[in-house]
Amino acid sequence: MRHALKVHVALVTLFLYAPLVVLVVYSFSASRFALRMEGFTLEWYRRALSNPAVYKAVVTSFSVAFLSAALSTGLGTALALAIHSLRRAKVAGKALLAMGAFPLLAPEIVLGLGLLLFFSRFLRPSLLLWGLELGSFPSVVAGHVTLGIGYVMYTVRARLEHFDDAQLLAAHDLGASRPEAFWTVMFPQILPGIIAGACLSLAVSLDDFYVSYFVSVGGSGFQTLPLYFWNLQGRQALTPEINVVSTLLLGFSFLFVLSAFVLQKWLRAPGEVT
Repeated sequence: MRHALKVHVALVTLFLYAPLVVLVVYSFSASRFALRMEGFTLEWYRRALSNPAVYKAVVTSFSVAFLSAALSTGLGTALALAIHSLRRAKVAGKALLAMGAFPLLAPEIVLGLGLLLFFSRFLRPSLLLWGLELGSFPSVVAGHVTLGIGYVMYTVRARLEHFDDAQLLAAHDLGASRPEAFWTVMFPQILPGIIAGACLSLAVSLDDFYVSYFVSVGGSGFQTLPLYFWNLQGRQALTPEINVVSTLLLGFSFLFVLSAFVLQKWLRAPGEVT
């Protein structure tokens, strides 16, 4: 039974990661075609990193990712704290929990279409009445914030599940105000969850396609890396440059997700038992 379980785990791991390994290997191909492996070269890495279109897409992706992650972290943390404070009011707490979880459970293409309709039919016309315009960048950031809030909310809420509210009462008895008690007692203990949620929302933003595709203004030239890949579709003789950029994006996403898990496990608040 134990050997069968090991074989099962090995097969699942192979199924999940073999395509990614192939992608990385083919990014070093000396062939002129993305789907052929002929020799080894770093030339396509040089071309990709010196390509102005790739550079612009990278800058756009990371600008959107860091801004949306910052907003998602603040809003997701506030939502987790609200759910924690309303845990005795079961209806209100569950309603907030469902509100934060829905973007994670809904199909991303459905979420993208919903945001497109809301922005185009309601938000943009309302802003035009005030002489304001909602461009692609803020639209995509808002869409990615919608995706990221749930990840932050769940990671922070997981930390709050193990928080003893008696510590806040003790801080109040010692003369600390509510803000002082929060920043000195509660915040250090939920900080690992906040950082982990921020890293996850960064990875989600970098990988997102559907929301970015639907909410960006058509014809604006706005491109994140996933949109840049999409625009290459239909062209003949794709070069290994697309494998290179995919490998770099995969590496950054893996780094952010790994950082989230490491920080969640090893970053401890002062006095916390390890």
